[in-house]
Amino acid sequence: MSQNDPVPHIILTRFGIGVTEPAWLERKLDLFEAITHPSISRQADGRFYWLIGIDADMPTPQRTRLERLLAISPQARLLEVDRRTIVTMQQGTQAWLDGLVIDAVLGHGLVEDPTAYVLTSIIDDDDAWSRQTTEVVQRLARQKRAAFETARDQRPWLVAHSAGIVITFRNGIWFDLASLATEPHDEDFASMSVFVMARLSSGITALSARHKLWSHYHKVVEFEPVVLTSAQPMRLYTRHDDAISNAAVIKGDAIQDLAQLEQAFGVDAAKITCLHARPAQKRKPTEGPRPAWQVLDLSFRIAARNRQINALKANLKARPELALLIERAEAEREWLLDEAQKWGGARFTA
Repeated sequence: MSQNDPVPHIILTRFGIGVTEPAWLERKLDLFEAITHPSISRQADGRFYWLIGIDADMPTPQRTRLERLLAISPQARLLEVDRRTIVTMQQGTQAWLDGLVIDAVLGHGLVEDPTAYVLTSIIDDDDAWSRQTTEVVQRLARQKRAAFETARDQRPWLVAHSAGIVITFRNGIWFDLASLATEPHDEDFASMSVFVMARLSSGITALSARHKLWSHYHKVVEFEPVVLTSAQPMRLYTRHDDAISNAAVIKGDAIQDLAQLEQAFGVDAAKITCLHARPAQKRKPTEGPRPAWQVLDLSFRIAARNRQINALKANLKARPELALLIERAEAEREWLLDEAQKWGGARFTA
């Protein structure tokens, strides 16, 4: 491996995991097509792979639309998340996806050496990066990797296997789709601004800690934090009616020329204009998605039953009396899966 060889960069996007309502997914696809997909497709350095996590039960029409869109992106791969098979959840992080991501990287042959240093990063399905983001991160990662290979014996034994860095861009912009207002937003370790380089075999990815908590978690794994500032904003956070959290109140002036955002972040200005002109969604208090914590709580309960069933079946031959307990656990899991299906779709309205 040459020092100039690129560090494999795996970009992760979660797209509607746990949601099966067609109308909501269509609106998210509109946002993805206008903002995130063109931004990633127009990165100055295209040497990356892009894993888009989807629910295994995503309706066929919406999945087909997503697949057609990604057909023009050779770096993209779909990553199915099936709650019927997940046995490990971890509170406070998205680390329960780490194993799926690592399996996908190896299974698609994206990395030949399972102990190689790789970059992982996260971008939501409605946000954007500066067009120079992957280029800047790749250049810094190559510089750091050379030093990592020679410093292993200088690290404590529990963290000796992999050195690492976590990169964040301080400068960003908040953007409100309804008003077209923008305002500067400077923050370390924002949600779309965590880039982690570590050995793939370390099990550590950008999902291993909540984005803001990387300011502390890097101490646990003894990774070097790198906070970058720039003259131009490096990330775009989009506020809209279908976001899980709209805590951000954007008070800036409306942008007069969306072509400025297109030039800086690669977004599709024409499609954003169309979305801005669309009438706002009006829901009754009983309509709309369940709170995210309820959907996530269901996933924890399903995973717990999956693990219980697997563990019981491993001992069934030696202890046949466990069959009744397995039967009850499987019935409970089916009820939970049915509830998850309802919560992912029935309460959404077009």
